[in-house]
Amino acid sequence: MKLSENKSIRTFGFFAPAFKYVGIIFTWVSLINNVDPQNFLTVFEKKIEFEIFLLSVSFFLIGLGQNTKTKNDPANYRLYIILFSLFTIGSVIAVWNNIQLLTSVLIIMLTNLISFISQSGEYGISANDIFISGRGSVFCFVWAVIYGIPVGLLLKYFNLWENTLILGTAVIGYYVVLLLFEIKFLLKSK
Repeated sequence: MKLSENKSIRTFGFFAPAFKYVGIIFTWVSLINNVDPQNFLTVFEKKIEFEIFLLSVSFFLIGLGQNTKTKNDPANYRLYIILFSLFTIGSVIAVWNNIQLLTSVLIIMLTNLISFISQSGEYGISANDIFISGRGSVFCFVWAVIYGIPVGLLLKYFNLWENTLILGTAVIGYYVVLLLFEIKFLLKSK
């Protein structure tokens, strides 16, 4: 028996990465609109650090979850669920007092769980092709470097480090590109 034989869960797992990026974009828009400009840089740094930490957690969980193809393989399945639960509970406790960070944690971790249960994305049979199609955790890191270095240099050159709107928009641009790659893949797959 596969982890998910339910067609609706598999379908939702197929669309989960796009939902993840839409959700994260909304949390960044909320952060720009609702945080006091004087506290923005502190929250901005924490949110970026936490999203990078969650991406690293995703690498670990994906590596563990790719070997788990059935519920009849209890060692990997249980270990995945235990580690997923520990990372999620620890992350939620760490960011409990910040709604934008909490929302990001829940979106990213639930997307991982849905993908694991549905065996889609990096957990599924197409895992090896994900980077080539412009998707997945490795692509997120590569794109962060390709996008982040020139954007960071431009922000430094024009001395825009204090402009909350520009900083937030720069990060939103990163996620919008990831979302566009995901949408392109979804359209090609249909």
